[in-house]
Amino acid sequence: MTPPSCVGAMLVVDIDRDMAVSEVHETIPAEIRPSWMVETRRGAQAGWLIDPVDLRDSARQHPIDYARAVGYALRAAVDGDEAVDPLTPSRVRNPAYAGAELRAPATPPTYRLGELRRALADAGLWQQPTPRDTSPRRGRGLALAQQQTGSISMGSRNIAVFDATRYAAYAGRDIEAAAWAAADRCDVPLPVSEVRGIIRSVRRYVTRGQTPRAGSAGLPDRLRQVLSDRGRRGGTRGSVAQRAARALGPVAAAAARRARTDRLAATAQRLRRRGHTLAVIAEKLGTSVATASRWCRRIILTHEPACTTGASGDASVPGPLPEVPHATVATGWAGIMSAWNRTRSAGSTPPSRPPSSMKLSARRT
Repeated sequence: MTPPSCVGAMLVVDIDRDMAVSEVHETIPAEIRPSWMVETRRGAQAGWLIDPVDLRDSARQHPIDYARAVGYALRAAVDGDEAVDPLTPSRVRNPAYAGAELRAPATPPTYRLGELRRALADAGLWQQPTPRDTSPRRGRGLALAQQQTGSISMGSRNIAVFDATRYAAYAGRDIEAAAWAAADRCDVPLPVSEVRGIIRSVRRYVTRGQTPRAGSAGLPDRLRQVLSDRGRRGGTRGSVAQRAARALGPVAAAAARRARTDRLAATAQRLRRRGHTLAVIAEKLGTSVATASRWCRRIILTHEPACTTGASGDASVPGPLPEVPHATVATGWAGIMSAWNRTRSAGSTPPSRPPSSMKLSARRT
């Protein structure tokens, strides 16, 4: 099974040799015996249930380092497989599997990290972790990748080959030669398809100009130029010009959407005056019937000065709306304008008059 990556609730140690179960019982103190053990063809896998440790990016680093140090001490006590990280193993044997050769008490105990540490110290099995031991698993892969000689164990093959290949790319060397040289140092040969996939991945990685990890080798000139050009185009995110552009962005976008909607509404109202149904208008404008109905009722205001001399033939106030059969007068401004026009035709003074500096276009539905 695959343990969750966000929380560590167990410490797992792999022992790849015969008589592993008996060695664990002889070496580990009785008060901290494993919560379970699963026998395998090559040995056994021992697991200790612990209080959950948060492994998320926002978690505190000290509890993670402490749990990893206890796991390394347990692994060193039984001479376990160093390729398996006790706190964050990639895969573990499922003790609940019906076919597993399980050795566990009726109620598997859950230990506190301090309890495990004290028991190991009293038995003389506690080892003070070194910085390399408490570093993440990828850090050990980098050490294997940087060395030019020595074998690569089973659990670190992909990481070591990938890191050796990308370090060669950063240094401007031949990445294919570096990948195959690292693959040749693996204890168990890495499949050819995986090595070729790593080479393709690193080639894409370098071509796109990804930023290398801290402490890597110098960048080749071509990659450095790519990153420099990207930085020049982007500039500083918090500059005065960029802050001003971001502040105007929502306003400009809203104005553009409003202008586009006004144009579509004017078209819908023009089609409606010609006698088209809402379904036909919606089909012509590529929208729904409900949206076409809203556009036909939309009030479009323009700030163009109205003609007051009558020379252009336009009155300063819109005249009565034309009669459209089977149409109802819209509420809101359309209803107010209709009432105002009827009042003016009767010769009385209207209660209010819309501003002459605006042309009001009100349509019927």
